[in-house]
Amino acid sequence: MSRSKRLYIITGKGGVGKTTIALALTKHLNSKGVKARYLNFTTSTLVDLEHDIQEVRLAKSMGIPHCALKLKDTAVEFVGRKLKSQTVGSWVVKTPFFKALLSMIPGFNYLLYLGKTLDMLKNDPELVLVLDSPSSGHALTMLEATKNFGEIFQSGILFDETQRMIGYLYSDGFTQINILSLPTLMAANEAIELEKELANAAPISSKVFCNNSFKEMQGIDELDLPPFLEAKFSAEKEIEKRLGEHIHALIKHSLSNEDGTIIDDLVPDMEKLI
Repeated sequence: MSRSKRLYIITGKGGVGKTTIALALTKHLNSKGVKARYLNFTTSTLVDLEHDIQEVRLAKSMGIPHCALKLKDTAVEFVGRKLKSQTVGSWVVKTPFFKALLSMIPGFNYLLYLGKTLDMLKNDPELVLVLDSPSSGHALTMLEATKNFGEIFQSGILFDETQRMIGYLYSDGFTQINILSLPTLMAANEAIELEKELANAAPISSKVFCNNSFKEMQGIDELDLPPFLEAKFSAEKEIEKRLGEHIHALIKHSLSNEDGTIIDDLVPDMEKLI
């Protein structure tokens, strides 16, 4: 699958199924012979987690290759690389000054995460990462921070770092943002609006997908549906009529209530997200 990107960013409002889709896409890519990993930014603080978060535990339980970045480790590596000493980097990250820096500069934590992500991709030319972005606001902040830091700082470590990131992120065929929505008019309009905001933040390819679609279920239109499902089915048709030109594809609904089974059910649909 040479046409796959190097970095897929899965984003959207809360509850649209970002983690499920990110894991399903990773599994699909692996099934096609692509060396793909599910990527999660596990915490936005410098406090170490005592255990894996739910998303990482799910990836582990399904045997899906994954990588969970912790802000503390990522910051130590970044500072240590710049100062040519991991020991000094560890000390700097513990200082009140560095903690204040994270609080005062919006998006600085995402700059660190993104730098680590791009280093991973640079060091392994065969690797593909599927980023489970925490929410639409975080994805937008991450891209805006990369752009803003490059404009604010005209020289120095942060300027050099952001220029390096922009060189990777904006290169042709490197990054793709998949924006998820649920099959309602409000959710679909929000996803389309987010696509416009992301386009203003960075010149990166993005596509809107409507998740949890009954319309995509085989044979659904031949069934005698109960009223509430019939209303949902009609709402999806209305979305396709009004907003179909802005929605790249629909992702089918899974009838299962078990996370692992849902992910497996959706794997065949993931070719649409490539």
